[in-house]
Amino acid sequence: MKKLSFIVIIFLMGFFGVVQVNASSLVNNSYCEEALDTDGEPVQICHFVFDVDGTVTYNQNSLSLTLTNVVIKSIQVENGWYYTKVHDNLYTFETSNPTLTGHVEMATIVFRKINEAEECSIHYSCDWSKIDRSCSIFEGNYYGPNGDIITELEYEKQCLKPVCKDYGDGTYSDKNGNLVSKIEYEKQCLPHYCEIIDGIYYGKDGTVVTEDVFREQCDTTPSYSCQIIDGVYYGPNGDILTELEYEKQCLKPVCKDYGDGTYSDKNGNLVSKIEYEKQCLVHYCEILSDGTYYGKDGTIVTEEIYNQECGNVSKYICEIVDDVYYGKNGNSVSYLQYQKECETHVCEILSDGTYFDANGNIVSAEEYEISCGIGIDNPQTGGKGISLFLFLLGGILTILIFIVVRNSKKIYRL
Repeated sequence: MKKLSFIVIIFLMGFFGVVQVNASSLVNNSYCEEALDTDGEPVQICHFVFDVDGTVTYNQNSLSLTLTNVVIKSIQVENGWYYTKVHDNLYTFETSNPTLTGHVEMATIVFRKINEAEECSIHYSCDWSKIDRSCSIFEGNYYGPNGDIITELEYEKQCLKPVCKDYGDGTYSDKNGNLVSKIEYEKQCLPHYCEIIDGIYYGKDGTVVTEDVFREQCDTTPSYSCQIIDGVYYGPNGDILTELEYEKQCLKPVCKDYGDGTYSDKNGNLVSKIEYEKQCLVHYCEILSDGTYYGKDGTIVTEEIYNQECGNVSKYICEIVDDVYYGKNGNSVSYLQYQKECETHVCEILSDGTYFDANGNIVSAEEYEISCGIGIDNPQTGGKGISLFLFLLGGILTILIFIVVRNSKKIYRL
């Protein structure tokens, strides 16, 4: 077997050099070694290994063998490699990886000499190539349009491209299988009868019509618009909603955190969290997540002014720490003062008779009524004034009844 070993090693070193691919290179560092098989038979074990400087896009190696007085005893491929026997001494090795990089171990082949008394030799050649695996499946791996390994779901989206599909992950396809927004998916793929979607009118037959035709064909005034009938909540369009959605769409409270990741602004409209924080929360010496700076007076300022005004301010600005209320200047204040300085109040009256209008500003009682459209009692005399008025009215009615009764008696005597 020593002669076999010598021939193989000389051949490996002489036949292969460096394969240059653009700026990267693939070096053949394959080698063979003598060994004894498990049954004590001498064999030649050849390790097909390569080293890549950079990255090459090869994924297939055609190995052609010319064997003299030698047979293949076994072939063991490394992880990620697969082989196919084309014919007697031609094998194709493929990897599931889109590219090769670093140290690459392809396969180990064990050769056995047929006749110990005769000469033997092994000649082989390798031919590297790239198989285009765009939008294909190989050994359980899914390949996208660029030949990269992707998930099964992405393979369906990018390669199979089914039409009008809701993938269940927030993505949708249109009539051509292309990924589109939810609104576009609904417009193209779902039937719409007497609906308005994204400014497009659908008539009673589900076809796109003009606004005038839509008004003629469709009853646009739901009978249960924003009503609660027998415990069922109906939205602005007469559709059934949950109690929470009813509150959002119909009651539309201002400046509310609904607790489910949705918020309303000063007008009761749904807005993002950052917009809610800007419109509805008081910020003293704060930096919001979108990079907006608030100074010591709660107004939006530049970063430079923020650093000047807030550099030495107490760390407790409009916070409650250990049941202590801190105001906008970082000083401890009463609960009422904390409400005034740190909370947003829209159309509210505090316990000390402070009025807030629809924009959250402190105003007079008259301005409060105009802004909020709500009548109020005088906080000092309102309740007593009504009671006094009713008392006087009752007294007057009593006197009138007495006079009528007295006159009636006189007429009866006549």
